[in-house]
Amino acid sequence: RNPSFLRCNMSSGNEKTNEKMARVAPELASEFARYPLKRKMWVAPTGKTAKGEPCFIVGDEGSNGGLMKIDYVYGRGVLGLGYYHLLTRDAHAILYKRLFNEAPVCCCTCSPSFALVPRAQVSDHDDVVIICYNRS
Repeated sequence: RNPSFLRCNMSSGNEKTNEKMARVAPELASEFARYPLKRKMWVAPTGKTAKGEPCFIVGDEGSNGGLMKIDYVYGRGVLGLGYYHLLTRDAHAILYKRLFNEAPVCCCTCSPSFALVPRAQVSDHDDVVIICYNRS
């Protein structure tokens, strides 16, 4: 499930990894998404968090989930369209699909004026995609 090409470079430290994750996907700024995960099991979407919050909030079919809810990811999971808490595997699967499909594209890589910043952004994005894949 975790081939070597899917391992990302995390040698820069956990704090930098968490900053990178929040930059690429704002939902991952949540305490429940911190790298590395400290828990061993996922909570079912039908369950509740330790604070009694639902792990799934039904979404509106006509909406695109424009309002971000803290600790939740909007998308389609096993219970349908809605907000999935980051304690669920569905939240990370939704993020993986979204980030994979929205990958930034480098252009003009052969140009001498091509700055290193875009390459770093693509690398950061790829690292976060891999983390989400490994969690999904």
